[in-house]
Amino acid sequence: MGRYEKIKIRWSNYWKNPYATVRSGQDICRMLECMCGGNRKMFAEQISTKIQIKKSHARISSMLEQYYEALLDKKKYSENHMLVVMNPYRQAPLTALILLTTQVPYAVRVSLEDGRDYSLTTERTTRHRIPVFYLHAGRENEITLEFLDDKGEVCLKRKVYAQTKPLPKSLENMIRMEEKTKDSATPMTFVFGGDTRYPYVFDEKGEVRYYLSRKPKSYGVFLLSGGRFLFLVKDICAPSYANPHSVLCQEMDFLGRVYHEYYVPEGIHHDGCEMKPGGNLIAASSSMNEWVEDAIIEIDRDTGEIVKTLCLEEVLSEHSYFDYFDWAHVNTVSYEEEDHSVIICMRNLHSVIKVDWQTNELKWILCDTEFWKGTKYEEKVLQPEGDLSFCYQAHAAYMLKEEGGEEKRLIIYDNHWSKRRPVPSFDEDENSYVKIYVLDEKNGRVRLEHQYATEKSIIRSNGILSGDRVFAMSGCLEKKIDGYGGMITEYTHGTEEVVNRCLVRQTFYRAYPFSVPFESFCLSMPVSTRYLIGTEDRDWEICEEAPLVQCSPIKNFSSKIQFYEDMLMIYGKDHQIGKVWVRGTKQTYAMDYHGTVQKAPSKFASFQYYLALPIRPLAADQYEIYLEADGGVVYRTEKRFVKKVSNA
Repeated sequence: MGRYEKIKIRWSNYWKNPYATVRSGQDICRMLECMCGGNRKMFAEQISTKIQIKKSHARISSMLEQYYEALLDKKKYSENHMLVVMNPYRQAPLTALILLTTQVPYAVRVSLEDGRDYSLTTERTTRHRIPVFYLHAGRENEITLEFLDDKGEVCLKRKVYAQTKPLPKSLENMIRMEEKTKDSATPMTFVFGGDTRYPYVFDEKGEVRYYLSRKPKSYGVFLLSGGRFLFLVKDICAPSYANPHSVLCQEMDFLGRVYHEYYVPEGIHHDGCEMKPGGNLIAASSSMNEWVEDAIIEIDRDTGEIVKTLCLEEVLSEHSYFDYFDWAHVNTVSYEEEDHSVIICMRNLHSVIKVDWQTNELKWILCDTEFWKGTKYEEKVLQPEGDLSFCYQAHAAYMLKEEGGEEKRLIIYDNHWSKRRPVPSFDEDENSYVKIYVLDEKNGRVRLEHQYATEKSIIRSNGILSGDRVFAMSGCLEKKIDGYGGMITEYTHGTEEVVNRCLVRQTFYRAYPFSVPFESFCLSMPVSTRYLIGTEDRDWEICEEAPLVQCSPIKNFSSKIQFYEDMLMIYGKDHQIGKVWVRGTKQTYAMDYHGTVQKAPSKFASFQYYLALPIRPLAADQYEIYLEADGGVVYRTEKRFVKKVSNA
């Protein structure tokens, strides 16, 4: 390209976008990495090694956030020349962050396409961080900013333009609108998990208006308060008796900022939530005591410490259902703050239970009354009033938030499926349902208030009550419809009339109405010095060196060893690596992975992922890495690192 063409394009861009400089978060991140000397310089005080070291997503978010704050401090950008950062934290491509400072305080009303799609009014300030959501993919987006004085009158109006990249192939033609008779109660819907590669949001026309550019574990994300969620990292796991569990979860927000990353040694799966807004986290985990997906853990929000583990074998200790390594299959857990209890849905027991979180006492069971007959838990089963249809292999059981009264309501997606653990009283109904039950806990009674029939969805799925509408989020249809594996149906609450329906091409885990407090994204995130927390919990075995004396070097693992912050990461197939040693000049430490065996090899034996070994507990020393793999062979990887400081 000649000099004339360059000048022509530059001035063309200027006249099209005279009030803004548009940059990408990715380009800014590359610039910052060059300025700080790359990963090795950043980690020089902790680790010295030739092994690749990767920064955590939380560290990258913090680095970008500090840069954006520094730009505002310098007052480099104004209402006459703003900075528009596309995908500002590299994880949400259809978002932008507009930065500027003004001489006098203004509130700013920002809208996309004249407010039809997105509108936000910020607080009055001279320091402006303006988030933009719902950008259209693969096109130029017109963003309007109106500067409002203390009376709310428009003093100044500016337009800036932002070009986005096309959607990934896996998100093209994702939604097909089948039936629409009324405006939806939720203009935007968030879909994730299952076979869906990237979590995404679609609008009432079926257009994808938001997505995350990383694929989580198949359970997707767990929603928290304040526009945040837990993101389960897909390829950092711990071996189990079945599906390898993710041991790294990231606390993110929808702008793409990662606040903390939690290392959870036994891993988490299926579901998690806050015990109260901003409080500790509670999640589904595994006992790893012959069983999987049978435990609930509480995670300290500040330290990452596992402060409590409840194995359901302790609650349901006497029955005949310990006949399968996945005997319970917990798929939902939620916390009821008013009486310090947890609500747990167990697919393979066709049951929802309530447990006192302080005493571990079983309060009640919602289930087919025949299922627990003859066991010591029969008296805990809620007794039906009237004509009541039971749930089988259900998902997503949550108490509805209501004020006062002795009766409470529970919403549940009843897959109405009985393949994993057949039940003689199963009615062979061909539909799945969203059901709302009324619970009289004091008298141990239950009645069915409403049920909403939908196409059979054999696994996953959830039900939502939003205002006067009910949604059946059917994530995995037994029979695909024109190649579409999922369906979302919206009903009028009470009449059970279908008002809207769409088909979803890829199967999904769950879907929710998408409504977050966008104003919270106008605020900067706190700067942290600990990006990866919970790594002190891992116990290493202090051992003899005998197995390491006569071993051969191995090359094929060399490129699959790296550091992620202060975690040593070793890649391999499920259960391929049996033991890892780090041999120091003073002491040798080992991590043993022989505690589990794969009991569902046809589904999970081919999975590949990183084992995570936190090195914070190790003494300062120089270490060599050895592996036992491939059925008991001990290898020398010829990889070394120096840990420079000991952690108290």
